[in-house]
Amino acid sequence: MANAVLGTNDLPNDLKRLIVGKAEGNPFFVEEVVRSLQEVGAIRRVGDGYVLTTKLEDIAIPDTIQDVIMARIDRLPDAPKRTLQLASVIGREFTRRLLDRMDEIRERTEEFLRDLKAIELIYEKTLFPELAYMFKHALTHEVAYNSLLLQRRKELHGVIARAIEQLYAGRLGEHYEVLAYHFTKAEDSDKALEYLVKAAQKAANAFANREAVALYEQALDVCRRKGTADLRQILALHQAIATLYIALSDFERARAAGQEGLAIARRLGDRLSEAAAFATMGFASAFGHDFNRAIDDCRTAIRIATDIDAKAVIANAYVTTAVVHSVTARLEESAEETEKAVDLSEAAHDISTLVMAKGLSGTLLNWQGNYREAWRRQEIAVARAREHRVMFPLFLNLWWYGLSLAGGGRYDESITILEEGLAVCEKSGEEIMRHRILNTLGWVYLECGDLDVAVEFNRRGAEAARKRGDAETIANSELNLGDAYLAKGDLALAQEFLDGVHELVRRPTTSEWMKWRTRRISSPASASWPSRAATAIPHAASRTNVWRSLAEPKRSATS
Repeated sequence: MANAVLGTNDLPNDLKRLIVGKAEGNPFFVEEVVRSLQEVGAIRRVGDGYVLTTKLEDIAIPDTIQDVIMARIDRLPDAPKRTLQLASVIGREFTRRLLDRMDEIRERTEEFLRDLKAIELIYEKTLFPELAYMFKHALTHEVAYNSLLLQRRKELHGVIARAIEQLYAGRLGEHYEVLAYHFTKAEDSDKALEYLVKAAQKAANAFANREAVALYEQALDVCRRKGTADLRQILALHQAIATLYIALSDFERARAAGQEGLAIARRLGDRLSEAAAFATMGFASAFGHDFNRAIDDCRTAIRIATDIDAKAVIANAYVTTAVVHSVTARLEESAEETEKAVDLSEAAHDISTLVMAKGLSGTLLNWQGNYREAWRRQEIAVARAREHRVMFPLFLNLWWYGLSLAGGGRYDESITILEEGLAVCEKSGEEIMRHRILNTLGWVYLECGDLDVAVEFNRRGAEAARKRGDAETIANSELNLGDAYLAKGDLALAQEFLDGVHELVRRPTTSEWMKWRTRRISSPASASWPSRAATAIPHAASRTNVWRSLAEPKRSATS
């Protein structure tokens, strides 16, 4: 490495041993030490090689790479050193245009940057759309940044943030994250909060949900550090975080954020936000398979919201109770609540709740075999969810629509919709709908007779569900795997999967979510199997029959 840096194969052996002993195999350390020795004149080129100009025992090599870099920075003339330090506050990457705005080095930036390039502390990164540079190594950037006093760094972050606002006034949206970072470091709470929220909203709109949560959490930290807390701002942040955690299938944290919002709403005496918090908590509990808590929360939300005529909150709560009742075979109640949710959300112009209610109404019609009306409603729901970029309703409706299309035999269109759903779930970090879509794709390919692809999709779904520990989506995939191996003629493996599902759904701790889907394997698989044609009823048909058998006089939630 040292030979390569110097462009020679002739380096004194004693010096090689000294460098290798200090570097301990770190190539960057070797490179920086060799350059440092060049800069102090401890080695000199003679012909094709180098010789020592100082006694070996007089050469002091720092013990850490950070000390080597700091020594190189300290040897710089004042102006290039200051340029490097200012650039480090901007970031590891920085533009010439922004650096030129700094009063201390204005008009001579080009000269100083050329000097820093010559000794390879920075390099030119891009010419278009504007000239930009980058520190050669993250450690170089870190050491240069830490060479400034804390107060000085704080001041410079503020200067840089305000310069960015001026330079890019026409396209600030491209710089929200950077502005949030610099104003936070400058301890300008108001500006930091403004740009953190804008950056979080921008990330959420791009379905970058984990990034959005992190930004909202930073915004909460800024709020907590402010002398006087703005409770309404904090409430809005908790509401946004709860929605994002739902989109990430982190239902426990979504519920916790809802509880934080509930406490603040009560402090403010804000009945609307109190009702909305209960509705959010109920929704998170429903998809977290805690049905009793979900129903209790939603009933509370409906009671409070009815007192103040908050139609959107009532509609949202009814969607949740309708989902719970639909997956626990109380289908008549689900249908009634769904229609209420449709009417109320339309009246309140609440797009998010409306698309969920429309989609669920289509799913209930799918289970009755009324495919055309199911498709009509779900196509509208998907289109509006796409248009308004409402995350979880979009994931949910793509799955529901894919199910209905397949139920009515439109397999190619079903696969297209489900693949879109899979893509957006993966992009956004959503898990639970992704698992359902994987096993549904497996089912569709199974219905079409492509058994190998069916097995692959269901295998992926089962593996992902097992990592999460979600019994419902494990059972969905492994029930399909049992069907697939039965069709393949591998009766032993089919029996293994079906026995496993049977055991899973018998556990008291397993959620009631669509257990009726597995009733057809209500006893362990026998040693002698009839043909697939006699036993593996297509799911759409079996669900239609389930509707007819369950939409009888009243039954329990676990029927």
